[in-house]
Amino acid sequence: MPNAEIRIRREPYYRSEAITAGMRRLGYEIVPSVRPAPGNVLVLWNRKTGRDDADATAMEKAGGKVLVIENGYLQKVDKTMYAVSLSEHHTGGPVGDTDRFSALGFEIQPMRPSVGDGVVLVCGQRGIGSPRMASPPQWAEKKAAELRRHSEVVRVRPHPGNTAPRVPLQDDLRGVDCVHVWSSNAGVLALVLGRYVVSWAPCWACANWRLMGRESALQCMAWSQWSPAEIATGEPFARLLQC
Repeated sequence: MPNAEIRIRREPYYRSEAITAGMRRLGYEIVPSVRPAPGNVLVLWNRKTGRDDADATAMEKAGGKVLVIENGYLQKVDKTMYAVSLSEHHTGGPVGDTDRFSALGFEIQPMRPSVGDGVVLVCGQRGIGSPRMASPPQWAEKKAAELRRHSEVVRVRPHPGNTAPRVPLQDDLRGVDCVHVWSSNAGVLALVLGRYVVSWAPCWACANWRLMGRESALQCMAWSQWSPAEIATGEPFARLLQC
């Protein structure tokens, strides 16, 4: 029987019980410390620099797999959807042939027509993640300074985990033509609301939206986030582990 270690905090928010149920349903024995080996799985909340990333790297080098859980990219009620990725946060996964986006309750707005000649919003990050995915120190401030050198009108929105926002994101997006993110979920909502979004991280849930179209990119995003009840079935994990 393959083994899995679930390195995720318990309730109220991280739904480790659903994750445990899902892995058990796939036939994994849950162990307190998993050995790097083919068939074994390490389940992480994000893939943070330090022990998590070191253990994940060892697991993958040995032929095992790493599943990364994080808060959902787009949800009406916080902590009701969870992003599930293979190896790194924001890497996505297989897309099915049914519509998962519509069930999220968001209406895709027309693209704002004056792209390129209005206000630019840069969304800050907390710098959490693997060495590959964590945003560089002061990324938002440096990106804003770079854009201002091109005579752009630029605002910086701090990450809400660092500084409580003065206004809701929807209000901050009013009058904004373009949004720059590292890998922020704010960029997903901005895309839904018709703002042109540029991402700078190696991976982002909607990174290919200009090539595949917004609706297709948002559908891919929706297939990468799941409710606790869905996670408990094991389906999100099975889809990724077969990749």
